Amino acid sequence: MRNYKEVANNNNNREKQVQLSIDDEDLPSLSWDEVRKHTTPPDCWMVIHGRVYNVAPVLATHPGGSQILLHYVGRDATYPFDDVGHSMESLVFDMPPGSLKGKLENSAESRIREGYVHRDEDNTTMDEKDEDVVIQSQAQSYMAIWNKVYTALLYCVILVCAILLTCLRWRNGERQEVINEDIPSWAFA
Repeated sequence: MRNYKEVANNNNNREKQVQLSIDDEDLPSLSWDEVRKHTTPPDCWMVIHGRVYNVAPVLATHPGGSQILLHYVGRDATYPFDDVGHSMESLVFDMPPGSLKGKLENSAESRIREGYVHRDEDNTTMDEKDEDVVIQSQAQSYMAIWNKVYTALLYCVILVCAILLTCLRWRNGERQEVINEDIPSWAFA
């Protein structure tokens, strides 16, 4: 059963129905080939959280401009969508009815929503399993080392400056007197 709520559309003050929750079983499955066919207005499709949306109706009114939407047409835009701070509620509210075209077939999002994620039934140890290893490139590892060295050097410089300032203020075990305008007396000798 689908849930609907009447809300006012900010753009033209007409009433429209916004579908609040959609079961993935009701959506048609679409392949990446089908999504990539729709990359020009009036059919600009992109994938957000495993669902395929036609963003062409909001190209003219998108606050970030149409170019950012056109950059991700025919692609998965989940990360940039979440990175900017959008929510699925705002997507449902701002998209006109009919913009949701379907779900991406075999996407991780749809498999999680449907409740089956690949689990090992047998209790094998981690050593026996195949592991995906993310290997940093050599440049990235050098950059990480350089950042640590730079940070250590910066702290050393700050510490040396603090020690030197303390030595200038307390010379020969006694505090230096300031003659005028914060110039120590030893500077005149």
